[in-house]
Amino acid sequence: MTAERTDRELTATAGPWRARRCYRQTDDPGTTICHFSGWGVFSDVDHHGDPEADARLIAAAPAMLDALKTALRVIRDPDSPITDTLWASGHETLVDAIAYAAAMAEGGERG
Repeated sequence: MTAERTDRELTATAGPWRARRCYRQTDDPGTTICHFSGWGVFSDVDHHGDPEADARLIAAAPAMLDALKTALRVIRDPDSPITDTLWASGHETLVDAIAYAAAMAEGGERG
């Protein structure tokens, strides 16, 4: 059986999300995004977004992390043809945001 597609926009559960080791969904007071193999993903919002949007976001995470890492390499390269443009429009803020997202996806600390 296949799900019927509609034109509605799917909205994922609001973030920030956090991953933590837990054995029951009730081990964290936040909204459970998913729970499996002793790990849970939680949000502090008090309602869920669309479960399909959450699943698609989780499934896309490896590709997004790869894109963020590639963007960081390009942005940090002083010989990159886009460095001057980015510097003029808030380069440091963009680099910090990308580095933060990549670190969080890899289990790094919030900084």
